[in-house]
Amino acid sequence: MQYEIELRNLEVAYFLLSQNKDVALQLCERNVKYLHKNGFNVKKSRYPEFFLLTKAFIRKNKLTPRQQSLLNDWQQEGYALYGRLLKKMFVV
Repeated sequence: MQYEIELRNLEVAYFLLSQNKDVALQLCERNVKYLHKNGFNVKKSRYPEFFLLTKAFIRKNKLTPRQQSLLNDWQQEGYALYGRLLKKMFVV
């Protein structure tokens, strides 16, 4: 399951970094539904945060304090690789 989710993260990143924001947004929404269906919600897992942050990047330029906190958390330890990717996506 972990690798399935990581592939979905990379797929979303690819489309956003390729300037195809509409597809990236659709994938984020689809992936959040997939995670919820499989028992991964924001209260139990960090997996949905990647897609929620990406949706925030696409929809607006300024992050809320909660979103900024999540982005900062994604810069730590095991999440750092995806945290760097999220920072690159935020610039796009």
